[in-house]
Amino acid sequence: MSLFKTVTSKPWTREQALLDDQFQGSAFQASPATLGLRIFLGVVTVLFLLLYVAYSGRIVFPDWRGLPEPSLLWVNTIVLILCSLVYMRAQSAAATGRMGPFKNNLLLAGLLSLTFVLGQLLAWRELVDLGFYASVNPINGFFYLLTGLHGVHLLGGLIVWLHTALKAFRGENPAALAQTTRLLAHYWHFLLLIWIVIFVSVPQFLTLFPEERWKTWCSLI
Repeated sequence: MSLFKTVTSKPWTREQALLDDQFQGSAFQASPATLGLRIFLGVVTVLFLLLYVAYSGRIVFPDWRGLPEPSLLWVNTIVLILCSLVYMRAQSAAATGRMGPFKNNLLLAGLLSLTFVLGQLLAWRELVDLGFYASVNPINGFFYLLTGLHGVHLLGGLIVWLHTALKAFRGENPAALAQTTRLLAHYWHFLLLIWIVIFVSVPQFLTLFPEERWKTWCSLI
């Protein structure tokens, strides 16, 4: 059944009831946890898209000035990439029931995540020490807002990670935690994608193109 027919269906009519009786209702196989994560990621994606649209619209004004590029942002990016890869290893170990590699990779993923958060705080501190406060320039505010929201979502994921790690170190079979680990891995892949967009756009993208050309390009979007 097409999406249009699904949306316009009338389940209260006799004709539609006869049509619905032809199906077993088991076409959608996603678990409640998987479905919940997909809905949550959809909402978060819309939130960041709206902020990015606001960022693209604000950049055309003459008071927009680029930020310097803290070297820690490159380090943080590498740390988050490694964390995503480690989650993939933990997911593989959980699926095959290997307790040792599962616990080691799960612990390493948490440590890398905390390292990323600490690196972000240090990057903020470096910018503040240089006088780049949130209220000084619009790009400063966007940078702190976007990276702050990203950090909050990562900390939220760490709550689930902590719950999973406690179960693992209490001796629960990793196979029983396979679904949670898989969802954690997907969530960290999503956070990595969001971070790459932020990292490229604020503020490095301003340094890759001449200012006027970049503003003209944004005004055409």
